[in-house]
Amino acid sequence: MTPARLSHNQMPYLPAVDGLRAVAVLGVIFFHIRPQALGGGFMGVDVFFVISGFLITSLIAHDLRLGVFSFREFYLRRAQRLLPNALTVIAVTLALWSLLMPPGWWRTLGRQGVPTLLNWANVYIFHKQGDYWGESAELSPLTHFWSLGVEEQFYLLWPLLLWGLFRWQRALLLPWILALAAGSYGWCLYATFHGEATAAFYLLHLRMWELLTGAALAVWRWNGGGLSGHGRWRCAVAGAAGLTLIVSGFVFTREGGSFPGWVALLPTLGALGVLVSVTGGGGFGDKLLAWPPLVAVGKISYSLYLWHWPLLVFCKQQAQLRDWSPTVTAWATAAGGATGAAAGALAYAAVERPLRRRGAGRRWRLLAIAVAFAALLAAYIVAKNIKTEKIISGAGAFFEQPVSSRKPYNMLKTGHLAALPAPIIHAYGGGRPRVVVMGSSHATMYSPVIDELCRARGLTVAYLTGDGAPVLFGDQSARRFKNPRDSARFDQFRKERLEQWRPDLVILLDMWDAESPADFTKHFAQTLATVAPLTKRLAFVAQLPVTDYNPKLVVNFHGYAHWRLRQGLPLPVLWPDHGEERRRFAAAHAEASARDWPGLRVVRPDRLFYHPDGSVRYYDGRQLFYLDTNHLYDIGAQQARPLFEELIEEAVNSNDAEPTSTVKIGVSVSNRGAFNSPSVKGWTPDGGRGSSALRGDAARGARNAETPRRLAPPPLFERGIADAETMLIDPVPARANSPLVEGCPRRRTGCFSARRCFGLNSASFGITPFALIQQKKPDLGTI
Repeated sequence: MTPARLSHNQMPYLPAVDGLRAVAVLGVIFFHIRPQALGGGFMGVDVFFVISGFLITSLIAHDLRLGVFSFREFYLRRAQRLLPNALTVIAVTLALWSLLMPPGWWRTLGRQGVPTLLNWANVYIFHKQGDYWGESAELSPLTHFWSLGVEEQFYLLWPLLLWGLFRWQRALLLPWILALAAGSYGWCLYATFHGEATAAFYLLHLRMWELLTGAALAVWRWNGGGLSGHGRWRCAVAGAAGLTLIVSGFVFTREGGSFPGWVALLPTLGALGVLVSVTGGGGFGDKLLAWPPLVAVGKISYSLYLWHWPLLVFCKQQAQLRDWSPTVTAWATAAGGATGAAAGALAYAAVERPLRRRGAGRRWRLLAIAVAFAALLAAYIVAKNIKTEKIISGAGAFFEQPVSSRKPYNMLKTGHLAALPAPIIHAYGGGRPRVVVMGSSHATMYSPVIDELCRARGLTVAYLTGDGAPVLFGDQSARRFKNPRDSARFDQFRKERLEQWRPDLVILLDMWDAESPADFTKHFAQTLATVAPLTKRLAFVAQLPVTDYNPKLVVNFHGYAHWRLRQGLPLPVLWPDHGEERRRFAAAHAEASARDWPGLRVVRPDRLFYHPDGSVRYYDGRQLFYLDTNHLYDIGAQQARPLFEELIEEAVNSNDAEPTSTVKIGVSVSNRGAFNSPSVKGWTPDGGRGSSALRGDAARGARNAETPRRLAPPPLFERGIADAETMLIDPVPARANSPLVEGCPRRRTGCFSARRCFGLNSASFGITPFALIQQKKPDLGTI
């Protein structure tokens, strides 16, 4: 069958267009199930954009030519076409995550669900989850709604713009569309290759060129454009070339940071070629796309796209939560994708088709859609505000109620610096701050402890801390800020405050594994040169071990641990993730740097959170230390209280003389010798017992991220029992939430005595320094 040419008074059905839809959705589904096999399948979304721009613009142009276009009717049709199935998917997803996932996971889903319902998913994901190929986006069940967000934002504006151009610039309608498409694509290229590839992937103004490509074809065809002369064979060539471009993109492209960029031309021009062929006379490719099975899949492609991803993610996460093997997890993922496809076919027949009908009863169908939308929006608002702790607290809880008090210390509540002239600084006391804390969320989690210690001593303390804020000077990676310019402004602001305050102590806390060793070395040296002359003491606090728990989307470790125990599953042994070598490097480099910077102190709370075998000590008895994979609850932060107490005492009681070189547990000055950037002499990934030193990123290259190399825990004691008792014998004032030590006769007084609590003597340390730290599992028989 040769498709009819488009005319001014009809919109013929083109089966090959549904066949092209099928190719696009199958590419996306296969990519999601097994990206190694079809690395470019995600570009099916680009094909969808071109098809959508062509069809919707054709419909609008058709009605404009006949003088019957209605904005009201256009948006009602869009609502009937898209909302019933989308609302059903979003409702089922919320039910699954609320009933079968660990407590608290619905909160993250709730945060994303609201912008998803409001067609703002792409902007939300860009700001909150980032890279499309990152772990957060990969494991979120609503990530795929980003493309619908782009489309609906486009169609919120496009009808009005097209109506205006049709009315006042009708003769120049096509040039205007081409100019808009060229501008958007140029902007997209610039963003892709200037560090903004994620924005180019998600945001409307950088993606609408694909929709406008389809729109330009629609206007060209409606203006009588075509392939004159030997049209049939030219259409055949265009269709064959288009299919070749699409398939080549699917097969040979791999996910990564260079997309969209030039690569996005493959699916875009490919779809354009196929549509030119379909509307102009056809060929072998069009007959292939009009194959009935492909057409059938294309008709339900929207439903397949909606349903496959949430069920795929659900099955994958259930497998990972239950510690199934990678092979079984891969099969579970594939089964989830297949189940989602089957659910999509069912939803098309039972939900989408009945509710998108016009004619008798349409008003009631629209009312039902509106009520369902409002109810689901309310449900997601409730879900994102339910506190996890309220669900799993009480007599049936396996752990004592954890608390996190770090939010008041976050001065960067937005990603912008408009408030820098009058920043939010949480401080205790008045006058010049004697203690200043600089850091990211890894600083805010310790800030309540530091605040408490300073308050007890009457010391003014200020916090230049914010979630995701870069800590080292010169680090313009823009983890929190959207561009290097704002990072530079933040650096200047902090420097001015330190020059004004001249504090006794500056404490640096951050995720030190976020940078390569070479970058860390450079930025740490710049920070020392900037900050050290402005303070008596500069303290570098080593980063905690980060668990390799997968999925990484866990936002509340309390809920996860509670879910595991309720399911009859033991708490897992968690190992440090693949960033362990970078964290070790950062700490060793800081210790070596102390040789040239006498005022530098290195605090090692990380050593408190290892077991003897190198696994992560994330709980002890009924006390849960970790909030998520890399942050601590307040009780976890309290484990490091003696280290910060000693640090603050030394800083505020010292004079301007040369600092003492005494090395104490946790707060140490290394005399290992000069460092050789970016590696540190004498330091090896196996804790000093091996022979291979870390050289930049080379040591990480051959390791699979899913099975990181196990490193020996860093030594807890460097100078013997005397230093151990320096930390452990100092009593801590009694508090209701003091760390508990199993078997300690004074466990309710917050005692840290090595001999009383652990029964240790000097000989004990000849066996292992980790006799102090024993893995305690909840006694389920007494809970």
